This record gives sequence, C-alpha cells and structure tokens, in this order.
Amino acid sequence: PRPPCELLGIENFLAHGSWGSQDSEGEFPAVLTLGEMDFSFSLAVAQLRPAGTPLVATSFLGEHDPNEKEVHPADDGERAAYRRVSLPGMKGALQKNIDGLNFLGAQVLHSVDATDLEGTLRTQGIDGGFHIVVFPFPRFSLSRAPNPNNSRLLRDFFTSAMNGVVLPGGLIQLVMLSSQYEDWDVNGMANDVRLKLSSRVQLPPTFYQPREMSGKPWTPPGAELLTFEVGDLDPQ
Repeated sequence: PRPPCELLGIENFLAHGSWGSQDSEGEFPAVLTLGEMDFSFSLAVAQLRPAGTPLVATSFLGEHDPNEKEVHPADDGERAAYRRVSLPGMKGALQKNIDGLNFLGAQVLHSVDATDLEGTLRTQGIDGGFHIVVFPFPRFSLSRAPNPNNSRLLRDFFTSAMNGVVLPGGLIQLVMLSSQYEDWDVNGMANDVRLKLSSRVQLPPTFYQPREMSGKPWTPPGAELLTFEVGDLDPQ
C-alpha cells in the first residue's frame, strides 16, 4: 500500500502541478478544481496563468448563505455530528477570492459533488473535458476517527472524474497528508480504476490556505500533491 514514487521537494511543486505549463501549441491546460472552501487554491492556480485560460473552480457546499450561522466544532463529538449546507463567509476571504477568480476569467460554481460530476457539474452547463482535475484535501466528514468512507470517497471520485470529465492522457490530482496514503488505501483505490501514480511532491505551506468544512483555517503537517496519469481505458 505504500506510494510507488519518492516524495520530491517543494522546489518541484509548480512543475509537477502543471497548471501553468503550456503545450506544444502554447495552450494552457483546462483545469477543474473540486471541494473548495475559500477558493484560495483555485485563485493560486489562476494566478499562474494568463487571464481567461480555462479554469472551473467548484465547492461541494452551496453558495454562501449569511443566515446560516458559522460554528467551529470544539471537540471530536461536535466534529462527528457537524453538518453544513452553504459556504461560510470566512471573514470576507470567500468573497475576496471569488472576486479575484472572476477578475481572472475563471468560472466559479457551487454544490458540485466530486463523486457525481455527471449529475452536479454537467447539469450546471459545463461540457467538454479537462486536462487536469484536482481535489485538495478530500474528506468524508470532519471526524478525525478512521473511516472507510474516506477510501470510498476517493474511489467514487476517481470513477466519476474518469467518466468523460478528465481527458485521455490527462491528470487527476489530490492534495493529502502523507499519512493518509496508506491509511486510506489510496494505492488500492487508484488501481481499481487503472490510475497510475506518477509523482508526489511536497505542498509549499504558503501556496494557499486550507480550511475545514466549518471554514476554520488549518496548517497541514506533511502535505503533498499526488498526481495520477489517466490512460485511454474506461474505468468501467
């Protein structure tokens, strides 16, 4: 279950992210980001590319509702029971980053389920495929206890992305803690759908601001970007 690739240093992060790389015709890759909270990851990606290059940034939660109270769970019991419908405002960070994405010509969508892209992304008018699909810090719930649903989430995401969303020869990426690779059986979930891990690289601590579902910022210890290559085979 261990990663088949060595972990590369921070200096390799942007090169292996590939979001700012041009192809032989000078075109930038079409990128889809999933599971955003304050959209700071998507904004960091957008700032690596010229304005107007294809980037669709999405959140699992719905559009911010100021009437939904922002609560930060204080213990594991509260974390296990925590539920939220709309994005928290995060002291203005949410709208600031969305404004930045709009200025750079990116498209921002809400209520997109990474495990059902056909039913929640395509239905919002997004056609065609993407060269890169990236999901920073996927997690089934706020609970820190071991949960097999985290592995199931990854497998369902891989399957959904490979159902015409990521282009043949494209990349699927995860941002995860190093410890989660074995705990969540990432290798097994990827093998199930014929994905091949091509690189692992350390996440620079200043690239973006990770947040919990409650909107609370956190600093991930030992995080890395995992990049998987997509072949021409249908995962089914």
